[in-house]
Amino acid sequence: MKKSNPNNVNRKNTKRGILICLLLLIMAVCVGVLSIHAYFTDTDSVNNNFTVGENVIEITDDENIVVKNVKTDRAVPCYIRVFVELERPEMTMTATWNTGDSGDWTMRQGDYYYYKHVVAPGDSTKPLLSGVTMSEDAKLIVYAESIQAEAIVSGSEGAFEAFNKPNN
Repeated sequence: MKKSNPNNVNRKNTKRGILICLLLLIMAVCVGVLSIHAYFTDTDSVNNNFTVGENVIEITDDENIVVKNVKTDRAVPCYIRVFVELERPEMTMTATWNTGDSGDWTMRQGDYYYYKHVVAPGDSTKPLLSGVTMSEDAKLIVYAESIQAEAIVSGSEGAFEAFNKPNN
């Protein structure tokens, strides 16, 4: 009968253990590489259709300063503000301003007049001025802006807040 050498058995077990560890390591590397490859090559697409609103305004009454939200295919409700000044400061003008607590306009920072209500497409603001008299050859400079009213708090402060939010 042949006796087995204990050193020989230990060498076989050691070789077998190293071989098993190497195979497990290779399998782990393969799984990791394939997972990373799958992560970086996976694609998915989403269609996000949206339409853009359009604010088109025009001053329809130069003397009383009425601003209209022009109705277009993509028109949206908007807030409106107006800047008014005389072309030359030495000229004079008297008028009744539609401002204050009972008026439809409010004057805020920067000498802008803010319309207190949302103006729907096709609608116009109420006049800012009435009973205007100016010195001879005087001209008014009128600049109007609009901003989409959606997602803005409504009410008398809504227009002011809409125009004075950061990134507007």
